[in-house]
Amino acid sequence: MDETDTIQVHLYVDSAGQLLVEVDDPMPEFPGFFAALAWQPAGEGEKPRGLWCVQEAGAELAFRRWRDVNGLVMGKAVQARLAGAVPEVSA
Repeated sequence: MDETDTIQVHLYVDSAGQLLVEVDDPMPEFPGFFAALAWQPAGEGEKPRGLWCVQEAGAELAFRRWRDVNGLVMGKAVQARLAGAVPEVSA
């Protein structure tokens, strides 16, 4: 990925008020996904990683592969689901 690449971010709110944030990635695989979820900062000087920060904010993390109209895998979407992130608004 270089500075001319575009990253697409999608935001959805479901009927339960959960916010789903999806970040598209052209790589269909996520090697080390579960290791990345289990990662913890080793010491005070170590900078946190993005997925760790999102989990610390209470998000559930997952990823899914996305396909074109012919069913060909074109990449993946990394997902963060935040329960209760969107307050109910009465009309």
